[in-house]
Amino acid sequence: MALCAVFAISFLGCKPALVKRTAALPSEVYVWQRSWKPEITASVSNSKGWLQAYHLLAAEVRFEKGEVKTTRIQPDKAAMAGLRVGLVIRIFPSAAKTGWDVKAVVEVVDLVKSLVAEWPEGSLAEVQLDYDCPDSKLPDFTRLLTAVKEAVSPLPVSCTALPSWLREKEFADLAAVAPGYVLQVHSLHLPDSRGKRVALVDLEETDEAVARAVKIGVPFRVALPTYSCVVEFDAAGKVREVYAEDVPQALPLQSSNYLVLDADAYGMTTLVSKWRNEASPLMKSVVWYRLPVAGDRLNWSLDVMKQVVEGTPLKRGWKAECKANDSGVHEIRLRQAGDAPDDLPLVAVVTWRGAEPAAADALRGYRMIGSGPGYLGLELEDPGRLPRAAPGTEMVIGWLRLEREAKEMNVSLKAAQ
Repeated sequence: MALCAVFAISFLGCKPALVKRTAALPSEVYVWQRSWKPEITASVSNSKGWLQAYHLLAAEVRFEKGEVKTTRIQPDKAAMAGLRVGLVIRIFPSAAKTGWDVKAVVEVVDLVKSLVAEWPEGSLAEVQLDYDCPDSKLPDFTRLLTAVKEAVSPLPVSCTALPSWLREKEFADLAAVAPGYVLQVHSLHLPDSRGKRVALVDLEETDEAVARAVKIGVPFRVALPTYSCVVEFDAAGKVREVYAEDVPQALPLQSSNYLVLDADAYGMTTLVSKWRNEASPLMKSVVWYRLPVAGDRLNWSLDVMKQVVEGTPLKRGWKAECKANDSGVHEIRLRQAGDAPDDLPLVAVVTWRGAEPAAADALRGYRMIGSGPGYLGLELEDPGRLPRAAPGTEMVIGWLRLEREAKEMNVSLKAAQ
């Protein structure tokens, strides 16, 4: 009996029960546009009831041959009045070559002090450095963070952090300087060829990174995506360019040399819901990249983001029909009836009572996979090339011509999820 009791205690001790989170999990957002237009101000105004902080891209810094090159952004300060605002300085990877020597550190410190001075006293909540530091150079970055923190004290200073940093023993020192760092778990991997598809957020890697952050014991935030990106490949199938903020008009999207990676609103809703119930209190908030504005072709709509942030259950589903048009040709039409952008169905199968079609074809990225008496099958040829379709999207993906009127015509779909 005693042995059984000991065994039971040992077994339970191996897997402690989950403790329900009691703290709120606020949502913050990056505002990453370089030119402030009325559309940005409108998005800020329409989101301030459900977003708790705005992190504005304030400057970009790159080093060329040891010399600093700075681009400053001019946010609309009046639009941000009364809101929790952070300034973000984006530092390009070329800075690593400086080793963050005295000259480079002074350049950034002076820039940060100048940016902070442009805002009314007490109107800023923090300064954040966004820098993809090489894992082996974390002590150099810690030196920069320390200098910036001393220069703008008591204003808090934080930074973005890559999951790979958390495996380095030097990261603990960096985290101690920048509590509230933002763990970036999106866009960590790009496809290395046209034949490989990856997700913007790998859920397994995200869970592992969050667990490491909790073990380190310093408060942190997590950055999640709202955006899409287009990965362009060269003729050899290697990545040529990544477009995450806009697609150049000259990019020939009708070619086959690209993939589209999208933020999955349904997946993000599930993930954040789990964190609201289970995440360690060390996770202080979610920071979304980036604030949707009207005309942004590579982002969710503001309404979709609001539903995800507020935890509103998202309905998903495609509707399909096959009806004759005025010319007597039957069109296979899809309609996206969900609440958020969603993948196109992988397969559409049309069935009816009657003979095989006299003619048929597929459209819009679909191909025929079979036809016969009372049957036509269509398959999405290359799912990675097509972005998730917005709610309300309608498209004709194929057609068929019948010699005589069909009876009991139906369309069934196989979802990508």
